[in-house]
Amino acid sequence: SANYRYPARWYPAVVNLARRAANRLRAPVACVLSVLMAVYAPLERAEKLFIQMNNLSTMISQLLIFTACDRLFVAQGRLTSLYSLMFYNVITYSVSYVREICTKEDWSPYVNVTRHSRVKHLAMSATKIVLEWTKAVTFIVTITFILLTLGLEQGLEHYRPTILYTIITGTYYLLSERTFLELWPTALSAMKIESLENMEALYSGFWARAVTTSLAVPLVPVLVWYERWRLAFFVFYVCVFVHGRYRLGEALGKLNEARGSLARFRRATP
Repeated sequence: SANYRYPARWYPAVVNLARRAANRLRAPVACVLSVLMAVYAPLERAEKLFIQMNNLSTMISQLLIFTACDRLFVAQGRLTSLYSLMFYNVITYSVSYVREICTKEDWSPYVNVTRHSRVKHLAMSATKIVLEWTKAVTFIVTITFILLTLGLEQGLEHYRPTILYTIITGTYYLLSERTFLELWPTALSAMKIESLENMEALYSGFWARAVTTSLAVPLVPVLVWYERWRLAFFVFYVCVFVHGRYRLGEALGKLNEARGSLARFRRATP
């Protein structure tokens, strides 16, 4: 070719110019990055503190996603997000109570003074009995409320969620609430999937974080399209950036660490 017979004389000069420019810009760029890191450091500490408050951060992310779906998929129903979150919390309480009953080992209504003593503590025993009866009554009232709402179709006023709204919010809630996150490894273990190699807890945690982050990502451009700037910013920052960076990153790191530890050993074959 022509370039092979007559090589471009400008190419070495451009390469040298680019190298000199990179060397000159290296120090200013490093200085700018250090300043940005110093400015971002307090915000990063606040993000880590926010993530450590697991219940609060989870509830805020759920409320943001529910509000975004409320603005996008529900025509008239400004309180649909709050009603939905309340209804899902009621279901969560019922599930956690049933789980507590199924896994409970000590059915004695009495509380001993010490662990190895047979002397009953009357005040603590009375408190335990009242607490257990309160839980039972609350559970019965909760189940009755759910059955009346679903069976008689007597919903709350102005509560008309669409099918797409219910699918997105229900999926996000099931994959972000701690009560259900503790149940998914048991469900995966019951399936006996050999490829998981008894790491159901790590895989379920990673999949749950990945799906919740993936559900939040497409909501951001849609909110921007409908000029919901403030809500789009909070959804992106809290549900995508913060949760994706810390929770999804932590789950992925633990999974990769476990897989790396197993990779050093030979796979057992029958």
